[in-house]
Amino acid sequence: MSFEELFDASYERVLKSPPELPDFFEAFYRRFLMSSPEVRVLFRNTDMAV
Repeated sequence: MSFEELFDASYERVLKSPPELPDFFEAFYRRFLMSSPEVRVLFRNTDMAV
C-alpha cells in the first residue's frame, strides 16, 4: 500500500468516527494549542475553524 493510500484510508476513518466521539480535528487542535504557551502565541491569530 502506498503512502497516499495509507493516508487516504486513515483520513476516511477519521471522517467516519461515531457522532458520540469528539470531532477529531477539534480535539487535535485543542490539544495542539494547549501543548505549550509558545504554540498558543504562534497561532493566536489563526482561525482553526476554517
